[in-house]
Amino acid sequence: MPASPDNLLPANEAKRRTARIEPDYLRHASALDVWKGRLALIAALGAMGWIAIAALGDRDQQLASRGAVAHAHAIWEHNCQACHVDFTPIAGSAGGLALTDWAHASDVNCQQCHAGPPHHHEYALLDAEADTQSANCATCHVEHQGRDADLLRVADRHCTVCHADLPSHSRRQSIDGFAASVESFSIDAHPKFRSLDRDPGRLEFNHALHMTAGLTHAKDGRGPTTIQSLPEEFRSQYAGKVVQNDLVQLDCSSCHELDRNMSTAQPDGLPDAVELPLGGGEYYRPVVYERHCQACHALPYQLDYDTLADAQLPHRLDAQQLERRVRERVLASLVRKTPELQARLETIPGNQPPQLLPETTAALIEQQVQQSARHLHSKAVCAKCHETSNTAAGDSAGSTFPEVAAVQVPAVWLKHARFDHSAHRAVTCVECHGRAYSNNADASRLASDVLLPNIENCVRCHAPRRELAGKIVGGARHNCVECHNYHGRAGGDDLLHGRGSSLRGAKKPRSIEQLLNLLDEPP
Repeated sequence: MPASPDNLLPANEAKRRTARIEPDYLRHASALDVWKGRLALIAALGAMGWIAIAALGDRDQQLASRGAVAHAHAIWEHNCQACHVDFTPIAGSAGGLALTDWAHASDVNCQQCHAGPPHHHEYALLDAEADTQSANCATCHVEHQGRDADLLRVADRHCTVCHADLPSHSRRQSIDGFAASVESFSIDAHPKFRSLDRDPGRLEFNHALHMTAGLTHAKDGRGPTTIQSLPEEFRSQYAGKVVQNDLVQLDCSSCHELDRNMSTAQPDGLPDAVELPLGGGEYYRPVVYERHCQACHALPYQLDYDTLADAQLPHRLDAQQLERRVRERVLASLVRKTPELQARLETIPGNQPPQLLPETTAALIEQQVQQSARHLHSKAVCAKCHETSNTAAGDSAGSTFPEVAAVQVPAVWLKHARFDHSAHRAVTCVECHGRAYSNNADASRLASDVLLPNIENCVRCHAPRRELAGKIVGGARHNCVECHNYHGRAGGDDLLHGRGSSLRGAKKPRSIEQLLNLLDEPP
């Protein structure tokens, strides 16, 4: 039946719809209503149970955390406000650095004990999408992971979030010196070690020669070094470095000594003028002439010296000091050999020797001084190992003594990473420094050779565990923080003493009571 103009619906349509609704529907609960009530009751009972346990239990703080805090923070485990700020998240989104400024509020608590110098302070790191310049402490250092958790071993994603595409995370126009993309520690995704590009040192040294039995080869033109040929005072030091026919056979440990092998006192044969820093056993101490070189390489001021004790010159003298020391030695030698000259010098105490010497004796002294100057310049003495220059020697009559350039041998080669030699003590030296050995087909005979391994050698161990040619390779840790510290040593801090540097110090020392109750004293 067609609809009337006053009612567009058919006459029976409204009745049909109304008939579908029960008149007493409000008196009956639906399935949805039943479950709403059940869930509300469960939530209420759970909340009341939580409050009751928190109020009566001994370990109420455990209810509000994901687990125990690390050992370093255990004394504040029941003092949440030592780290947390009320109604403020302690960290933002770790993966994308999606933080706003108020997320740094908890950093104030962290920095009461950890100053935390900035990472690459010359660069403004940011996340372009989140428009933030840096993450806060808890973004990377995640707590409540158990007593034995290491807060310094952060996940690689905290590093690669910027370093996988560093140009887009820097406000500077250029990132010279830094790799544009580092995604993991592997040959394909990590750059070569830039610290190994060249040897900055100025010391002439032939590794292959010194690692040969007898420390000689046919081109030397000198006899081999035996234990009997060494000065008596050094023989005990090399008694364990002897092979067939009493030949001295050096190895790496003859010159390279971990600082854990040294006491706090100066080692034998080391003058007080040489100060060696004490580390934690990670690095090798510098090679020092008096301890590692003097046994074979004496510093006589003349070729025809009587005894080494008479002719030996101290190491690390400049040109003027050398000349003064040589003149003293030449004069002392003449006086010892000429009794009448000694008597003449003793007649007028206080006068300078040249004023009392006969003209012929003064000329002889000057001749011997100039001979010594030429001798010290030769490849037999100073120039054998050092770069030298002819610097005029004070008031001398034309004689010049060598001015030795600083050797500049790095104490730490990998300046942008850390390396612990003691952690690798179970591996033979040849595995990483094969070219230092004389029997190597590519043995190093040039001082400019850098004998440190590159990443190709490191990934033999530091890579995911896998099978290669039927053998298991890899398996050692290979995350970013294994070698790199995020908080760079800004301000030229000593590479050997990163943890103890002033940049990492607390803002101010506290008493034990203040330290245990950080809330009692504002930061």
